[in-house]
Amino acid sequence: MEIRVIGTWNSKLSKNRRNTSYIINNNILMDCGPHTAESFINNGIKFSDIDIILISHMHLDHYGGLPEFIWQRAFESTDKKIMIIGPDDIEKRTHNILNEYYTPDYFKKNIEFNGNFENIIIGNGKHSIKDYTYRLEIGNKTLFYTGDTSYSEEIIKNGYNSDIFIHEATYPSNMEDIAAKYGHSTVNGAYKSFKSSRSKIFIPTHMSELSLHEIAEIDDGDILLPEENKKYVIP
Repeated sequence: MEIRVIGTWNSKLSKNRRNTSYIINNNILMDCGPHTAESFINNGIKFSDIDIILISHMHLDHYGGLPEFIWQRAFESTDKKIMIIGPDDIEKRTHNILNEYYTPDYFKKNIEFNGNFENIIIGNGKHSIKDYTYRLEIGNKTLFYTGDTSYSEEIIKNGYNSDIFIHEATYPSNMEDIAAKYGHSTVNGAYKSFKSSRSKIFIPTHMSELSLHEIAEIDDGDILLPEENKKYVIP
């Protein structure tokens, strides 16, 4: 399984960081925050290579780049279909935004929403708004992605025994009350979920300067600390 990192950061950006987003096996995009399209262009990635976009929830840092992605994809003049999966109202909201931007009708062709795939299992995160988790079963590998969530037993259940466990870690462990208030996880909560899920590789995401510093101090070879614009191959 191949994982290309678009972004690893939370909603408050830092220099050289982008909002959380990943490309799986070159054709599945997980979340699409602002500047995702810019990252595609800078890294020579074709928009038309993406067959499926999985949106965890509809906050700006996870969803705000989708209209621009659709525009840039249209400029490639592709006839390929693309499936966008997300919360129930994602089709209506996306069309409303595209209409606000006077998007040409032909830019919107070949876009479908919320189809069913046997190898994509949707669960629920514990966030301030509706959040979908995604479990991808591709070949002999399983990847689990939380979107934004506070600590949740459902996360552990749905991510159980994954090869790759991508869990948000927005806050340092000493900010547990604030993390819970806003529907986010601390480093300790994310790491606990990973260990309890008996998964193999932990990729922390949606990080901040404080949480990144704490994660970097954890002595565990099962942690893969992602970096923007890097590609990782999980054999």
